[in-house]
Amino acid sequence: MKFHQLRCFLAVAQHRSIRAAARALPLSQPAVTKSLRELEHDLGVPLVVRGVAGVQLTEFGEAFRLRASLLMQESSRAREELALIRDGVGATLSVAVGSTVALTLLPRVLAAFKQAYPRAQVNLWEDVQPSSLDRLRDGTLDLVVMQGTTQPLDPDMESQPLYTLDSVVGARAQHPLVRSRSLRSLLDAEWLLPSSGHDVHSPSEHVFTAHGLPVPKRITSCYSLTLALALIKEMDYLSVFAASLARTEFGRHGLKALPLRELLPASTVSVIRRRGSQATIAAQAFVDMLERMGKQAH
Repeated sequence: MKFHQLRCFLAVAQHRSIRAAARALPLSQPAVTKSLRELEHDLGVPLVVRGVAGVQLTEFGEAFRLRASLLMQESSRAREELALIRDGVGATLSVAVGSTVALTLLPRVLAAFKQAYPRAQVNLWEDVQPSSLDRLRDGTLDLVVMQGTTQPLDPDMESQPLYTLDSVVGARAQHPLVRSRSLRSLLDAEWLLPSSGHDVHSPSEHVFTAHGLPVPKRITSCYSLTLALALIKEMDYLSVFAASLARTEFGRHGLKALPLRELLPASTVSVIRRRGSQATIAAQAFVDMLERMGKQAH
């Protein structure tokens, strides 16, 4: 199994055409076909079939596609890491970050990372599930930084807790319950929360269960912080936010933190990796900076 064979196979899998794959690489069509045949011979199984609708992956091809992508990504990372050690250049970091971390700690962490690795190529995504884990799975991403979890991780993923965030209940300044001091008085209100959809409560729902209270029944599920801030600014919704986010964002959105007597459960910021994968020097440095600064700030 050789690098150019994997490259040809992945191009064909992406374009579903020998001609289009050859044009994208760029190689001749016979060269692409030869590489595919050599790879199939090495593996002992057919990877593609040709038809009137173009090239389709076989069952073996579909299963091999993810592995081939990972092999290519890991090969690229290995080359970059060796170049980083030898010349101090070539580092690449690809990470998906949740909105709360992006709006609070990420600018400081990224500034420190760029100072340590000034010539590094940084690729940032907003963490959107499940596409972030799919990108992590196929090797596009090095890391996913997530606040809390709304569902169990798949067996091929592993989580490392980094730091915790205090929580507050937020509402617009004109909300009739904005001066409430107890969670119980808020149970019949309209809430905007990322409901888990599982038997295990989401971190936001745990705010209530931790105090022996039922989860409110009037919940609108929302999985976007941008949407949540926009809606709560204009409507009588309540929601749960990180206290650090409240300090930086509530003022300019016209929101207030409710003066509740109860101490709300903290949420955990974690980094998600492929289980058993070896972090690159750059990725580990980013995680270390995020953990250190997160603990210092909270």
